[in-house]
Amino acid sequence: MLGGSDGTIESLATTAALNGAGVVFRTLLVAGLALSLGGAASMLFSNYLSKRSEQESLRIDVERERMEIETEPEEEKRELADLLAKEGYGPGEVAAIIERVTKDKETC
Repeated sequence: MLGGSDGTIESLATTAALNGAGVVFRTLLVAGLALSLGGAASMLFSNYLSKRSEQESLRIDVERERMEIETEPEEEKRELADLLAKEGYGPGEVAAIIERVTKDKETC
């Protein structure tokens, strides 16, 4: 939303400046459209790259956690227990959740 308003203001400012310089209306129209399309394309690609980067980062985190579960399962169970306890789960609930999650390797 904010990027769209920035692009609109930029296009208006540029076309107003060109109009003030005495540029022909047809040139103003083409310049305004080019600025709008360029801004939209820029936002589209920026958003795509941002989302792709975010997904890649999440994938790396998941792979790292899976490796840690394989190499240090007890440490990972303690880490999960601490997180669950901080969320307000009682000791019995924590034990049940950990058992359920660690029962199936694919769940982890």
